[in-house]
Amino acid sequence: MRQIPPRAFYFLRHGEADWNVERRCIGQLDRPLTARGRMQAIAARAVVAALPISTIVHSPLSRAADTAELIADGRWPLRAEIGL
Repeated sequence: MRQIPPRAFYFLRHGEADWNVERRCIGQLDRPLTARGRMQAIAARAVVAALPISTIVHSPLSRAADTAELIADGRWPLRAEIGL
């Protein structure tokens, strides 16, 4: 039986969205990042910079896509996946 080699998986939640501030449930609604959420994503970029990342996969919601784009900063390819 062929084995799949182990591979690291890193999970990171999107930055703060506008309704997070209001303590409202967002669910699958497409709510934007706040300025703080954008800064959180930029701070996360420094944390993950040395990790062996090959692709950043994110949901198609704008808050997740924007977080992924800010973290990747052109360094890694991005891929939107429905159903995440």
